[in-house]
Amino acid sequence: MIKKVFLLFCFVGLFCLGAFAQIPVGNWRTHLPFSKGIAVEQVGNQIYCATENGLIEFNRTDNEMRVFDRVNGLSDIGLSYIRYNSDAKTLVIAYKNGNIDLKVGSRFININALKGKNMTGDKTIFHCFNRGNLAYLSCGFGILELDLTKREIRNTFIIGDGGNPTKVYALTDDGTYFYAATQKGLLRAFINSANLSDFNQWKTVPGSFNRAYRNVALLGNKIITTNSDSIYSFQNESWAVSQPITGVSYGKLETRNNVLIATSTFRPIKFDVNVSPTQLPIYAEITNQQAAICDEVGTVWLADFKLGLVKYLANGFENFSPKGPASTAVFRVRASKNGGVWVCGGGFDQSSYNSLYRIDGAYHFKDDEWKNFNRNTVPATNLIFDWLEAVEDPNSGKAYVATWTGGLLEFENDKFIKHYDSTNSSIQNQIGNPGVYPVGGLAFDSNGDLWMTNYGTGKPLVVKRRNGTWANFSFGSEDKLGALFIDRNNQKWAVLRNGGIWVINAANNRVRFLNNAAGSGSLPSMNVNCIAEDKDGLVWVGTDLGPVVFYSPSSVITANTVDAQRIKVKQGEFVGYLLGTEVINTMAVDGANRKWFGTQNGVFLMSADGTKLIHQFTENNSPLISNNIMSLDIDPKSGEIFFGTDKGLISFRGNATDGTEACTSVKVFPNPVQSTFEGLVTISGLINNGYLKITDVTGNLVYQTRANGGSYSWNKTDYTGRKVNTGVYIVMVTDETGANTCLAKILIEN
Repeated sequence: MIKKVFLLFCFVGLFCLGAFAQIPVGNWRTHLPFSKGIAVEQVGNQIYCATENGLIEFNRTDNEMRVFDRVNGLSDIGLSYIRYNSDAKTLVIAYKNGNIDLKVGSRFININALKGKNMTGDKTIFHCFNRGNLAYLSCGFGILELDLTKREIRNTFIIGDGGNPTKVYALTDDGTYFYAATQKGLLRAFINSANLSDFNQWKTVPGSFNRAYRNVALLGNKIITTNSDSIYSFQNESWAVSQPITGVSYGKLETRNNVLIATSTFRPIKFDVNVSPTQLPIYAEITNQQAAICDEVGTVWLADFKLGLVKYLANGFENFSPKGPASTAVFRVRASKNGGVWVCGGGFDQSSYNSLYRIDGAYHFKDDEWKNFNRNTVPATNLIFDWLEAVEDPNSGKAYVATWTGGLLEFENDKFIKHYDSTNSSIQNQIGNPGVYPVGGLAFDSNGDLWMTNYGTGKPLVVKRRNGTWANFSFGSEDKLGALFIDRNNQKWAVLRNGGIWVINAANNRVRFLNNAAGSGSLPSMNVNCIAEDKDGLVWVGTDLGPVVFYSPSSVITANTVDAQRIKVKQGEFVGYLLGTEVINTMAVDGANRKWFGTQNGVFLMSADGTKLIHQFTENNSPLISNNIMSLDIDPKSGEIFFGTDKGLISFRGNATDGTEACTSVKVFPNPVQSTFEGLVTISGLINNGYLKITDVTGNLVYQTRANGGSYSWNKTDYTGRKVNTGVYIVMVTDETGANTCLAKILIEN
């Protein structure tokens, strides 16, 4: 039956399911590095590794790996520790901001009381210790007692001198006492004390040092702690110290299955119940151990801050880390007309414009795969910092990267091929700063020429023409040009460090300075953050006091007076300006000509004319990982919007794509539509804003509408709102003249 359906749907002229990499419309996915391992834990046959941005689940039997993140279970990012409680059958997931998730079977339960508490002091959760169905969380201010059965915080222990907060890094017990490793020393209190909240119950352990203790663990009947290069054990009120290992400085301690593992300078070290060490092999690739445990068969599992989850083998190691961008750093996100996005992680100081000397490089996402480019993967760029922006030539497919210190980089087929500076191009070094070649923005014009700003030079506008020749231009004394945008009239809009915009016609050497003065732009603020052109040719400018529109951009340079307009929006009985005084960090236009605005308070999707709010995404109502949106752009092929935040990259599959003049490659996703699928069926590759009709196989009209640019998302209901029956449905899309028609078939299983 399945084979027959496939043949039915894939004959010439009708099209099937698109790329498997797509996510359904309305869905989110994170794009974060999962290589920065923080903690590791065993739960039966599963090994869990907490990373900064998510939780890796690895099955030891079938080697299958799964990631849990903000989209599919976790409530936050910034994990700090994990620990399994076998009595409550609960995995405790702790965060740096005090947030707590509990994984019970396949469910996630959030406890955010500490995160939401208005308090001074450090909320970081450093460690979790179990006693029965209670979890004791070592925090930046003291200890939390968490009831895993009731799933609530039961007690708080503030154990510093005089009842003041103190950092507690770890906790354990020996059946009689709790032992707490704190910034003020190693403290203990009777487990059965009537009031552990009383700081007087917590006393310094006899014979311990008056210093910060980062670790404490139980091994057999011994309390174990560390002091730089030494392991100390405490039993029967006396201390013993193990023989120091030359060149070793100890990190975290973890005890599982009667084996204590200590991370150290070069490798994990195992200690048996007699506190006798066994050193594991040294591997040059393992450079930043965070925590390690030993499972019941003696295998050591390591959380490494570079490699993620690591499994030590008899001769070597394996590491498990889902592929993603190399870093969470985002400066600019730029989509390619041929699909995919480039992200750069550099930057510069927003006040001084000095380099930040970031080495994060660039990350390229295409065909559901990330490729990373930095000094590690491209050694020739070892001395180049702050990669700012990458754009792709829609004709050749080559990509070009602007850097704030080293000029321009050229890539082809994801391989570095050339570096441009003053020796082989018109790019100049910054005045007074020899050897520094700041390129602040890139854009292609309609002729296929690549334009760029060359900040702080005598000729700050540079072009690399399609034929391989170069030229540069000067326009008076202004040389501090940053981000660059080119409209459909080939006018260059350059953002200035000192405020305002230069609009440049390089063909006749004419320039117009747009500022906050009436008749010369009427910008609500001189601080311009972004510029975009919509499908109607209008130019939108985002400032730190909201967005404005230039309705006649073609005459911006030639007109005697020119003023941007603020969009008026009615809210109830009140009329105000679009987004008021929101700081517009970034914006983009989707295939349906709607406007996406990235602000410091989340994301706003507005109608084409800017008067109607369609979506507002924040951390509180969506999986968005941060409300501070640094940069965003839209993959025109898939409609996926990529949000670059101050905490990393996340995307949302929108319901609009760029349309075409004629049908070329219609895709339906998913197809067939199984009865268990509850999302929207997306039809893409359509004629731009075409008329769409859906009929059954006998020709009865089921639904009709207009496409959103080049796509439409159908909720599987007819024009009365009733869910359609199982069967085959025909999709037909035509342009206004009826000359061009798209056809597709969908199999619905209900």
